[in-house]
Amino acid sequence: MFRSLLFIPGNNERFLKKSTNLHPDILCFDLEDSVPNNEKVIARNLVGEFLSSQEGNNESSIYVRINAVDSGLVDNDLEMVLKEGLDGIVLPKISNRQQVIEVINKIDLIISERNIGSKIRVMPSIETAKGVINANSIASAHGNVAALIFGIFDFLYDMNVDVEYDDYMSYNYARSKIPVDARAADIYAL
Repeated sequence: MFRSLLFIPGNNERFLKKSTNLHPDILCFDLEDSVPNNEKVIARNLVGEFLSSQEGNNESSIYVRINAVDSGLVDNDLEMVLKEGLDGIVLPKISNRQQVIEVINKIDLIISERNIGSKIRVMPSIETAKGVINANSIASAHGNVAALIFGIFDFLYDMNVDVEYDDYMSYNYARSKIPVDARAADIYAL
C-alpha cells in the first residue's frame, strides 16, 4: 500500500545517507525538480552509487524520479539508476500514454541486458492540462504502471494560476479526475 512518499534530493549526499533511517512507504530519490540544472550529473552519479552500495531498505519501496521525457536526460538517468533493489521510477510531466510506453520500453531493455530479476514499476506524474485529460489512458498504458501522482504545483503553473491568489477551485477537477482514472485502471493515486 502506498500512503506516504518522501522525495530526497539526489544531489545531497548527506540526505541520501540519512534516508536509510527513514521508513515511508515510498522513498524516492529525486533527479528532477529538487536538483539544479548544473548539478544533474552529480545527482545522477550520487544516486546511482548510493543504490549500488545499499543492502536495501526493507520497509520502504525505493523509487527514483528521473528527469522529464523531453529533457534529453532520461537515457543517462536510466542507465545510472536501474539496479537490482530498485522498485520503480517516477516519470515527471507525463502528458500521454506513448511517453509512458517509450520509457517502459527503455527500462525493459536495460533490465534485460543487466539480468535484473525484479520488475521495475513506474509512477507517471500528471502535471499538465494535457496529462489530466489523458490520465485514464496514462493509467492503463502498461501493466507496470503502479500509480498516478498529481503534481499540483507544476499543474497550476501550466494552467497559469497565480498560487498566491488561488481560491483552490482551479485544481479541483484534476484532483478529482486523477484518482478516478487511477481507480478505473486498478492502480493507486498519490
